[in-house]
Amino acid sequence: MFLLGLLHAMKRSDQTHHSKTEKKYLTIKYIFDEIEICETAFLRIYSLSIKKWKMIRSHYQINGFKPILHGNKRRKSSHALTFETILHIHTFIINYANIHGLPSPGRSFRDDTMAIIFLPVSDSYIGLYRLYESSLEIDSEHYISRWTFLRVWKKYIPEIKFLSPRSDLCFHCKNMRFNTQFWNQDEKDDKVKEWHEHITWANQERDYYRLKLYKNSKDQLTKIDKELIIRPGVSNSLEFENHISWDFAEGVHLPYSSQQEGSIYFKSPWKVSIFGICEEAFPQQKNYLIQENENVGKGADAVISLVHHYFKTHGLGEKYLIVYADNCSGQNKNNAMIQYLTWRVMNGLHDRIKYCFMVAGHTKFSPDGFFGLIKLKMRVSEVQDLSDMVEVVHNSTTGGFNTAQTIYGLGGNQKVLFYK
Repeated sequence: MFLLGLLHAMKRSDQTHHSKTEKKYLTIKYIFDEIEICETAFLRIYSLSIKKWKMIRSHYQINGFKPILHGNKRRKSSHALTFETILHIHTFIINYANIHGLPSPGRSFRDDTMAIIFLPVSDSYIGLYRLYESSLEIDSEHYISRWTFLRVWKKYIPEIKFLSPRSDLCFHCKNMRFNTQFWNQDEKDDKVKEWHEHITWANQERDYYRLKLYKNSKDQLTKIDKELIIRPGVSNSLEFENHISWDFAEGVHLPYSSQQEGSIYFKSPWKVSIFGICEEAFPQQKNYLIQENENVGKGADAVISLVHHYFKTHGLGEKYLIVYADNCSGQNKNNAMIQYLTWRVMNGLHDRIKYCFMVAGHTKFSPDGFFGLIKLKMRVSEVQDLSDMVEVVHNSTTGGFNTAQTIYGLGGNQKVLFYK
């Protein structure tokens, strides 16, 4: 329409100068920035080919100032795929995924989250296309190019993907699915029963986590006067069952630039560890940023020190507490952590603490979602030092749901103490 507007504005009179009759051909006075130019310069300025320009002029001469419509508009193209071909491709990929695919434990708990199925990393899109091509009969009507095969796949079944080194899946599920072809008939029934019990157990733990997260904690939060919620609150003073979860994120390396082409060679990046404590009902997460020279490891002592600081500095003072953590024995599932939580109850800091663990390999929960928001923001940011990293954490959510806590303050005083 823009080019048609230019053409309409630059055309000369439709009548000749002498006989005042209608012109047979369209004549144009090319103008750019109030300067008359030639046709070649006009085409160069607007990046037009002479063929396209002639087509626009011809359309204007016949139809006037009207939009140019494609010839296939409102009708099916002669090269369009048939419904039977699309269904044939869809059925082939679904059947292959049912045999070789592995369901993901999931990274989000929203109702509209699509269930992901991972295919073995040894396969590829092109490999599956070749397998599909070899399964067709000679002169089959379902024969298509590989690009059409990929387009249909990603449009209709995008939830079927390939494994990558970053795919955090249950080792037991992966071992079961990928070794099914080696089971003999005698052990197949026992293996299937064992696998079914494992999946049922994981789903029950996930359903319990969702129940506590979405129903109990958030329902109780609506009944509390907002003015009573202060941080830090007086220990064991708030009649509320708080639901929290904690985990370590994958460490980040600084400095980082969004324009960085690849890894930093011949330099040793500065590593920053992230430990997140998430309060599910609000929801919000406090992220502890631990520099490389401040790091005391990821053992039970470090986790207890960070959790103790959180309750002391950012806690609500709730009476009842439900804690969720993963199955890592070095960090969470150990006697030291259980004794620390018992100590809190015995000293009257809480009336009751319930300590729960996710099934190993099915441990995707809320802290991972907040960590993902930080990583997304970091990809488009320039991070040179810890202060930039703190800003990235705060700006990763528009509502201030992600906040940062450093080990040392601006004045050099240590805010978080590590106990042994």
